[in-house]
Amino acid sequence: MIFFLLALLADPTLEVVDLSYPLGPHTPTFGGKPQFSAREVGGPNYSVKEVELNEHTGTHVDAPAHFVKGGLSVDMLSVRSLVAPAVVVDVRKQCEKDFDYRVTAADLQAWEKKNGKIPYGALVIVVTGWSAKWADAKSYRNADDKGLLHFPGFGEEAIDWLLANRQRIAGLAIDTLSVDYGASTGFEVHKKSHKAGWYHVENLDRPERLPAKGATVVVGVIPFVGGSGAPARVIALLPPGASHK
Repeated sequence: MIFFLLALLADPTLEVVDLSYPLGPHTPTFGGKPQFSAREVGGPNYSVKEVELNEHTGTHVDAPAHFVKGGLSVDMLSVRSLVAPAVVVDVRKQCEKDFDYRVTAADLQAWEKKNGKIPYGALVIVVTGWSAKWADAKSYRNADDKGLLHFPGFGEEAIDWLLANRQRIAGLAIDTLSVDYGASTGFEVHKKSHKAGWYHVENLDRPERLPAKGATVVVGVIPFVGGSGAPARVIALLPPGASHK
């Protein structure tokens, strides 16, 4: 894989796509309250900021330790798993009709019918179109009068199918606040997938810019010791000839 990446980077026609949002005090959060602050502590001739940050803020990784006691923490994730072939499953049409849409096994099977088998070590990325709401935290959270959130996610059925048929993937990723749909109270997708050792990437920025297959994703996550997650700079590399939307 390292030689593959070096070959890509040496090619001037390589396209690099940043899938991460800038991180700041106005970043939308699951709970609705700010999870980032910074204050200047440097001297007269230099700048240094002291940062207070929740692990699960902005574009970030969930490690298995997030929902599995004794699971891998973010610093224990293998570097190999953080460089993954991108499997991009586009369900924007379904989500336009249903903000609570959950990706199904049929969605994954339809992807395979068109693109071939989900490869070993893949990061399965779901495109819901939710990135269009990022600039408005209220719309992005989409809470109802009772405080229940409404946005798309993976369905348990899809996770069960992956566990039975494509268990050797690296993880799940999505362009919303959670791999579980917003109204979930049991977080079963988190529990099942973390138990399998998969990590998650949440709050991707416009993953619809990637092709259905052919891109390689590099997840540059902060390796907090013992962390249940951490912010990440997520980069997609598109080799020459890989079309994107």
